[in-house]
Amino acid sequence: MLGDALVFPTNRSGWQKTVGAGGLLLAVVYLGSVGVYRFVSWGRSIAVDSVTIAVVLAGGGLVLSVVALAGYHVRVLRSGIADSVLPSFRPVGGLFSTGVGLCVIVFVYVVVPAVVLGWLVGALVSGTLGFPVEEASRASATAFSPAGQAGVLTAALVAVVLAYVSMAATARFAHDGRVRSAFAVRPVVGSAFTSEFFVGCVLWSGIVLVLGVVGTALVSVVVGLFLVFHATVAGTYAVGRGYGKCDDATARPSAGR
Repeated sequence: MLGDALVFPTNRSGWQKTVGAGGLLLAVVYLGSVGVYRFVSWGRSIAVDSVTIAVVLAGGGLVLSVVALAGYHVRVLRSGIADSVLPSFRPVGGLFSTGVGLCVIVFVYVVVPAVVLGWLVGALVSGTLGFPVEEASRASATAFSPAGQAGVLTAALVAVVLAYVSMAATARFAHDGRVRSAFAVRPVVGSAFTSEFFVGCVLWSGIVLVLGVVGTALVSVVVGLFLVFHATVAGTYAVGRGYGKCDDATARPSAGR
């Protein structure tokens, strides 16, 4: 499966256009992120001038590119599940609607729990969770006691598990085509904790880690962005193949649903 994943981004005629489009979208994301960050770090007040307009346009391009890339990777998941060829970016309309659906799934599975867990861990470390202000100093002394460390490790473990399950939820969404299917807890968990899906996610981690790091290091020479896109597509395909091989019947919604 690793070999198939690595060559997947090039297994269709005209793949250069697809990889090129993905690399350009990543370039928009990168430049938009840099522009917005610098605007915020400058501490500029919002005013109708050329800089603000440029930043707004960059931010808009950033959001649209992220949604488009998210939608495309859902298509890659579908191709992986069906063991098909590299999908195209067309039709664009469906790409954005699918991307919005994936953003909703990530927000529910990852962003919201991350905020809650981050607040709980921060409160635990600062020693203010459940303590009056005057007792904060005494509580902070025990923040890194065995119990405190266990709490931090538990929060980290929960975050990892939720991130992992979110990948199964995304795969189910890609297969079923409905956002609500990603929140069917029993089928999602059932497919997530199978050996086939686990192998796919391990391959995703390895591919993205190795090729993604190399690509990120080469961003300054542009070619790195295309390598990063190649890595994410190959890794996503591996996840799709892992999901497609799941024997759990709940991982495969019936065609009539």
